Amino acid sequence: ALAAATGETPRALLMAGGATRSALWLQMHADATGIPVMVGECPDAPLLGGAILAMSHLSSDPNGDSFTTHAPPNLEIIRSVTREMVRPALRVEPRPSAAAAYDRLYRQRYVHIAPALRRLRQMAYASGDSELQPETQDEAEIAISDARLPSGREALVVPSLLAADAGALSAAAKDAQAAGATWLHIDVADGSAVAGHAISSLGPAAIAAVHASSPGLVLDVHMAVTNPREHIREIATSGASRITFQFEATANVEDAIELAREIREFHCLAVLSLPEKTSCTVAGSCSGRRVELNRSRFRRGSPGWMFQERRA
Repeated sequence: ALAAATGETPRALLMAGGATRSALWLQMHADATGIPVMVGECPDAPLLGGAILAMSHLSSDPNGDSFTTHAPPNLEIIRSVTREMVRPALRVEPRPSAAAAYDRLYRQRYVHIAPALRRLRQMAYASGDSELQPETQDEAEIAISDARLPSGREALVVPSLLAADAGALSAAAKDAQAAGATWLHIDVADGSAVAGHAISSLGPAAIAAVHASSPGLVLDVHMAVTNPREHIREIATSGASRITFQFEATANVEDAIELAREIREFHCLAVLSLPEKTSCTVAGSCSGRRVELNRSRFRRGSPGWMFQERRA
């Protein structure tokens, strides 16, 4: 989240207080964030900060036997005193395998739970719970909005990365997230008939860059490619949360079912997209295999064309 907000990856996480007394807690923070955790010689940061400010107001005689106060110090004096009084004592490195496991857990679980938790907060606000009142006007506007379809299902506005400046994809993702988006749609098209002869420059590298800069976004990747099976691993490990593939890129219903299973093995939601001209027999056969397509979804539409009627 910090990297998404500042555009920079922190070099270390500085920890203070009671949490520094637990080696397990420090290791968990390093693994979960993927960056080293640093603990200073003095773990009581508020007390140390107060001492630094106090020392910044004092000056000693040449022998160091007495101190006198002087005018409020400038920032450079405070920095100089900080360099003298703040010294690292412990550095905890993240374990690569554990960090990767936390990242998968974040992408596959937390980002999906977060919207539900936000909804609970909105409901509490609507009920008048004073402890959960929004702190900002933006939160208040989100809380009073209830974007729902007539069926009762929540409506999501999912911006497409195709509409972004190709030279500033990460910045565009951050802008979308700042505007309230929780999902981002990424089309990977190879120019084939499966893609409606559309072509995009987006691929695993772009997905990974967007995921790194905006890890809180659910990345909805549409693989409009001739051989989706060849790209599943790379797309999934780049940060995709949901992967859509075209039925016409598979040999038959059985092959589509197997491809959906392979996608789910990477802990991604699989979505089977049926083109508008799919025969009723094929569509009915896919719908009738929902047990085998467990945790998969269906959508109708032809890639490469805008302004299509939404069907699911």
